[in-house]
Amino acid sequence: MVNTMIRVLYVDDEPGLLEVSKLFLESEGAFAVDTVTSAYDALTRLKTEQYDAIISDYQMPEMDGITFLKQLKALGSKTPFIIFTGRGREEVVIEALNNGADFYIQKGGEPKSQFAELSNKIRYAVSRKQSEEALGVSEVVEKEMEFHEKELMNFYNQSLDAANKKLKLLSGITRHDIIGQLTVLQLYHELLEKKLSDPTYNEYFKKIGIAIERISSIIWFTEKYEEIGVDTPVWTDVRAIVDAAKKDDVPRHLRLVNDLPRELKFFPTPSSQMSFTIS
Repeated sequence: MVNTMIRVLYVDDEPGLLEVSKLFLESEGAFAVDTVTSAYDALTRLKTEQYDAIISDYQMPEMDGITFLKQLKALGSKTPFIIFTGRGREEVVIEALNNGADFYIQKGGEPKSQFAELSNKIRYAVSRKQSEEALGVSEVVEKEMEFHEKELMNFYNQSLDAANKKLKLLSGITRHDIIGQLTVLQLYHELLEKKLSDPTYNEYFKKIGIAIERISSIIWFTEKYEEIGVDTPVWTDVRAIVDAAKKDDVPRHLRLVNDLPRELKFFPTPSSQMSFTIS
């Protein structure tokens, strides 16, 4: 635990964000924060000032955060360095950590928890540097590798989860629009059947009806397939599934009788086999 005031240099090209970040961090009473709006100004400041930690944005004009980090490492700096940015691409995270950044934090979300995480990372990085200086780097390296591995995995999982949610939302909206247009098609199909009583058209109407039913079945399948592996498996009522399929997938000229017991349920297992029970 660090007992003295921690001096922090924060670099970002947005003056408004620098101001509010300084207020948040200094409100705890543990940090003294200096701010600059470019990496070049930061390099100039570091020639005459010493800091316990550096926070930097990634995307800045003239010199981005990772180039700034590389410059510091080339000068032999061992000051803890934290990338704090809105850029969330995985390759940026990996490049930052590979070039010596101690942490990578993505901007956004609820401000109180965001700056709580930032202040915790600053404390941890400063405390770790002090431990390295006191005990030697070799005793800390293994734990650090494990920590960064967990950090990368956490970032990867969050990115994957966000991508899945966006894809699910997009496919849901698209499917909704298709269903709407399919309903219009079904209504016009029924109107034409009533208007055109000529038997020569019956075969065409029949084929149109079959095509509509197949499209409806495909849409239903894509919805169910999308849920596989996304939602938590639950015990499912088999009889209810058959009843639902009967409404959408069974051609009009067939009659489906559902004789399955009401107590029959199945549970999808990771091996893709089905576990059944009678409750």
